[in-house]
Amino acid sequence: MNLEEASVLAGEWMDEVRGMLRSSFRANLEVRTKSDASPVTEADLRVEEFLREQILEHFPEHGFRGEETPAVEGSTEWVWVVDPIDGTRSFASGRPLFTTLLALVENGAPRLGVIEAPMTGERWVAHSDEVCLFNGNAMAVRSPRPLAEAVVIVSRPGSWVGAHAEFLSRLQAECRWIFFENDAYGYGQLARGDVDLVVERELKMVDVAAVAPVVQAAGGVIETWGRKSVELNGPEDLSALSVIAGSCSALLEEVRSLGLSTG
Repeated sequence: MNLEEASVLAGEWMDEVRGMLRSSFRANLEVRTKSDASPVTEADLRVEEFLREQILEHFPEHGFRGEETPAVEGSTEWVWVVDPIDGTRSFASGRPLFTTLLALVENGAPRLGVIEAPMTGERWVAHSDEVCLFNGNAMAVRSPRPLAEAVVIVSRPGSWVGAHAEFLSRLQAECRWIFFENDAYGYGQLARGDVDLVVERELKMVDVAAVAPVVQAAGGVIETWGRKSVELNGPEDLSALSVIAGSCSALLEEVRSLGLSTG
């Protein structure tokens, strides 16, 4: 499998997705609530169907996992993972920092990742451990710094309850600045060197499969709270996943010392 060629194709597909979502943005689309209480719009469905068709046309032997449509089992170890709009709440509310996520996974491990931010005209692409491209230019996480100087992004306030809320209070007290719920855009900011740390709860694999190669290729570290690599372990691997990503391992360990649990 030639990942560079796959990344070129992914870029062409994302050019189309950018136009689709720009034309749908602030268009008063109906917002429906799915069985898991998350929102979905017609734009989510159109984008996923487009990417699904392109992927299966070019790679009919590959598998497919999407946020909105049934999985397709492939005949090889390669599986594409798609989140058509990561941040549907933002999209439906006229906030521009939503993204489209596309990953290519080999035997469970993400190998190619694309983060497309259509409204800001930004795109992150990584298909190796060596180079992460932002709008075609190589980039990297910023130089390591202690937690006291770190800018942090965390998931939505409602996901922090009980012991997790106590941990969040300690994290807020120890870091420089903290921001809530930037969805996958926050991982792009980490890879670009804008922020130092992302800590999130209750994600799905479609939320993180594409961001993992981007963070790693930019020189960062991403893993589950339980110190495992981010991997797709099976066709139904859509359960809640807690992830921590940062500019260096030392920063992650400093966060863990505040009482970060494994769930």
